[in-house]
Amino acid sequence: MNKFLRTQDILIALRDIIEEAKEELILMSPFIKIDKNFQRYLNKIKKILTLKIIVVYGNNKDNPQKSLNNEDFDFLQDFPNIEIRYINNLHGKYYANENKAIITSMNLYDYSKNNTEFGILLCKDNDDKNDLFTDTKKRILKEIEISDLEYHTANEKLNEGYCIRTGNKIAFNIEMPYCPIAFKEWYNGSKNKNEAENYCHLTGEKSFGKTSKARPVLYKNWKQLKNK
Repeated sequence: MNKFLRTQDILIALRDIIEEAKEELILMSPFIKIDKNFQRYLNKIKKILTLKIIVVYGNNKDNPQKSLNNEDFDFLQDFPNIEIRYINNLHGKYYANENKAIITSMNLYDYSKNNTEFGILLCKDNDDKNDLFTDTKKRILKEIEISDLEYHTANEKLNEGYCIRTGNKIAFNIEMPYCPIAFKEWYNGSKNKNEAENYCHLTGEKSFGKTSKARPVLYKNWKQLKNK
């Protein structure tokens, strides 16, 4: 159901759009300055390797840092599947995941929360003929297609993995989820493929004994692995 939003409603809806994103997240704003709250929201979805993030900013062609400073640019570059794009005369603001979108007057800017802002929340409708969410997204994607691509990770981090014994970064290899030292320990020790290990090979999070050479990826992460 579509809904009219004011400043605080927009902030809450934008938080939900970010945290609920599983497949796609679009953040389009002429001015972007990511405060600590939005950094926290974004960091929550950082390890969802199947999630594609598109960030579009604009204006200030002669001095783009006024629209997106180096600190925020560096923060965004650390995401595993992200595009950063530029539209010179961008004035519209649009934020969306695969199910919800906001068209609003609010920039993705920390000071905007002090302004009187308006927006419309669009929700995906099962009836495509009357789905304003889908129609709006198609038009936005056309604008994105002709925008200037400034940076993309191209899923480079999907080649990274973690040693299931030490947690150290290594190349992702489902058949060899150990760093050399840890593999030597395992090989000279039990050689038991079901021996409990400490980390998930895909995400690097602690597994508390729920991973092994036979099953190096936590069960909850197998969907990500399938896409990988």
